[in-house]
Amino acid sequence: MIEVVNMLHIRDFGKPGDFRCDRETKWGNPFIMYEQHMRNRVCDLYEDYLDAITEPGNETMVRSMLKMGGLTPVQVDHWMQKTGGYLDIGELAGARRLFCHCFPARCHCDHLKKLIEGQSDLNV
Repeated sequence: MIEVVNMLHIRDFGKPGDFRCDRETKWGNPFIMYEQHMRNRVCDLYEDYLDAITEPGNETMVRSMLKMGGLTPVQVDHWMQKTGGYLDIGELAGARRLFCHCFPARCHCDHLKKLIEGQSDLNV
């Protein structure tokens, strides 16, 4: 079972199966939460974005989603460069802990966890 962990509270990051998933990485949530009341919105946007960007050939749709989510053209280009326009959930195979800054509040890593665990169920 994968654990979502607040990276600010853990000192032993870097064990096998640890993945940093904040905005410094391609697994981060590109949608910015300016105030706490926006948390559900940015997490919902990330879920739709992740579902789209993990399907090959969806670059145009992903760009549109990022724009509709409030990113500027420069920010959209940045995320497209960071991700290459596609994310392979298989890269997170063997994940044991996903690190972000949000947990225990709702976090985009909750959806990442769900997708990773769904992939591993298919491989059993």
